[in-house]
Amino acid sequence: MSMTVYVAGYPKSGTTWITRLLGDVLSCKTGGSLPAEDKKEIATEVYGDADITVRKGHFVLMDTVASSPVIKPHRLQWKGLHEPNHKVVLVVRDPRDIAVSGAFHWKVSVSSFLQDMIKGTNGMRTMGPWNVFMREWLAKYRQFDAVIVRYEDMLQGPVVLEKLLNDLRFVVVNTTIAEAYERQNFKNRVIDVIQNGHNYNLGKSFNTKFMRKGVAGDWRNHFTRTEAFDAEVNFGELLSYFKYESDPLWWEEVK
Repeated sequence: MSMTVYVAGYPKSGTTWITRLLGDVLSCKTGGSLPAEDKKEIATEVYGDADITVRKGHFVLMDTVASSPVIKPHRLQWKGLHEPNHKVVLVVRDPRDIAVSGAFHWKVSVSSFLQDMIKGTNGMRTMGPWNVFMREWLAKYRQFDAVIVRYEDMLQGPVVLEKLLNDLRFVVVNTTIAEAYERQNFKNRVIDVIQNGHNYNLGKSFNTKFMRKGVAGDWRNHFTRTEAFDAEVNFGELLSYFKYESDPLWWEEVK
């Protein structure tokens, strides 16, 4: 039976990296949110011939019932995910780091992109506000075969990848896990894009845009106190829920 793993997450949450990581370690192909996007979108590649496809998308959850789980790009109808050949990984990232990453990617100010995340405007219009996107997932992910993983935890090394695979009930030997993680780490991926970017879908320049830093906590280098306060007001409960902050007054320490 063929298997599909859907990698979901708000834009700039690390879904591209996690998709490649899973494709590599499972020795399978990676695709876009729909088959029509395969080999056209970034991170739609072939790592082996295992009967698995890892599909990357931002995936807003829909209540509709349809013949396919993905009814249109980045729209996932969760009621179609109950079959045993569907698995989901929801990638969570600190929204403050998303704001910084998105600002650099789309060449706008951090303040501007943060407001887009808060209001679901401009480039985030199709995804909606970060807060709403995440709450929809939290309300429903237990009703299908889904695992939540934090981007920051995945940076800690192959042991976290091993845990993710165990949670997904994939059996992979430790050496394979370590080797895949090493191949896909940020430094090695940047080197490969620079040297072999012409072989990547959409080319070297486009792929380079997705390889800025690959770190956690960069928001501390860019946030003003006003932006920190806005993040707490709008995202504070989820910052606490996902263990990014324990003190609601954290923003007061930002200069």
